[in-house]
Amino acid sequence: MTQSRNIRADASSRNARESRTEFQALKENILTLLSSGNPADINKVYNVLVPALVKMDPKAAAGFSQSAEAAKWRSDLMMVVVQSWAKLNTDEAQEWASNLTNPPDNPTERYTMVSYVSFAVADTDPARAVQVLAQCPINKDRFEIMVENLAQQWADGNNLQPLVDLIGKMPPSSDRDGYFARIANAMARTDAEQASEIVSDDISPGLAQVDAAIAIVHQLAWNDKSLAREWVDSFPAGEVHDRALKEWTETVAKRQGTN
Repeated sequence: MTQSRNIRADASSRNARESRTEFQALKENILTLLSSGNPADINKVYNVLVPALVKMDPKAAAGFSQSAEAAKWRSDLMMVVVQSWAKLNTDEAQEWASNLTNPPDNPTERYTMVSYVSFAVADTDPARAVQVLAQCPINKDRFEIMVENLAQQWADGNNLQPLVDLIGKMPPSSDRDGYFARIANAMARTDAEQASEIVSDDISPGLAQVDAAIAIVHQLAWNDKSLAREWVDSFPAGEVHDRALKEWTETVAKRQGTN
């Protein structure tokens, strides 16, 4: 029994040494190709080699992306590492990104990496992508980018409800209105009725609500002028109706001019 245990221990130790050697060789290859400046080499690094490094050892790959030897390519390496890691284990990647300490020369690095975790799973699990944003607060500028991009990405698949729910939990504010306006504008391409409900029910009355309604008129008129006109005609007579009709007329004219 002792001999058997020793054999297994030796094999395990040998495998570990081989893995470390393979990891080190891959790191060196990555650095060599990045230094070459050849676009084909760089493409191979980010699309093939770094994801392979992450599969071998995500934490070590993350450490490498932050190392002094890779400092010249830090941002790009960290981006590919955290996105590849998130696809393998979202919880671990989220924990790593959310606990980053921003370097002095990049005070928004943590926010950016958290957003990359969300983006990495956005195609396959919208609810999980939104959960990342809910659990790991990011700064306003980055959050606006996330809402805009995710809304556009999810609109065609009708996967916007998790994002709508997240914004709905926020206290009323101009920021909240702006997020809903972005969502409604994206949603108008595929679900004009729900988009109009968001504008009327979730955005505070006032200029922001009017602007959001006009934006939807523009979006609808570009894709379905008849449906857009029906919506415009449903507005009560007055300044908002006149503005919406003007937007519809101008957008339809531009659309026809491109055909």
